[in-house]
Amino acid sequence: MDPAAGLSPKAREVYLALATPGTEAEVVARTGLNPKTVGPRIGQDLIKKGLVEVIATVENEQGRKVSRYAQVPPDRIEDARAQAQFRLRVKAPRKRPLDLRKRMVRELFKDEDLLAALVADQARDRASVRARKAAREEMRQREREAAELRRAEKKAADAEDPRLPFWRAQRGFSEGADAARLLKMMLERDLQLVQARGQTLVDPRHWSDSVRHTTDMLEIAGAFHLALHGAFSLPPTACPACGAEPAAEEEAEVVDVEDFDELAELASGED
Repeated sequence: MDPAAGLSPKAREVYLALATPGTEAEVVARTGLNPKTVGPRIGQDLIKKGLVEVIATVENEQGRKVSRYAQVPPDRIEDARAQAQFRLRVKAPRKRPLDLRKRMVRELFKDEDLLAALVADQARDRASVRARKAAREEMRQREREAAELRRAEKKAADAEDPRLPFWRAQRGFSEGADAARLLKMMLERDLQLVQARGQTLVDPRHWSDSVRHTTDMLEIAGAFHLALHGAFSLPPTACPACGAEPAAEEEAEVVDVEDFDELAELASGED
């Protein structure tokens, strides 16, 4: 019986070329086949069927260790096929005998590096769960606050309330904070992608405008923050952006009520 019966044409060509032992590169030279064809045919077809086996390890022209293959004699094909199937079959740990599993666990518990890595993974998993839970709760709270601002804005619009510009500005201000929070999360994800895959989801050039916008927002929001503290006699706090301690206390400048009216007119666009 022909051992190569049933093989695909290319697998048969590779098998016949190994009538004389050789490496993958030598088979490529003998057959003229693509290297991407020769390797899979040897590993996926011939070795699995017990028709070819590794007979030695040699150095190639680049000094790398490579396998030398040869045809398996007809009387050993069945044994070679059985050995190949045994090596390729992966047995789940839970299906192994209990005594063997116990020995495996004892040996693994002696591996301090493995235990340290498992503890670190567990800590990261717990931290990730807590962070995701906190983020979800934060988003729900923000959504509740945004809904409340929308209701207040609608009531003010229906009643022609002069505070309408205030509610609109408050809603826009909260949406700006939410947008910045989302962009920060996306930036952190891009940094993780760079470490893992060497590429980002967002082209780095697109972040340049964010630098300009954050500078503008920090300047305006910082001045607004100080104005609020002065208007309501609130104690100074550390900078929310950088954590810097507040400057030495000076006499707070109280904002006149007329300034708030002027601010409302500016926000509404009325002359």
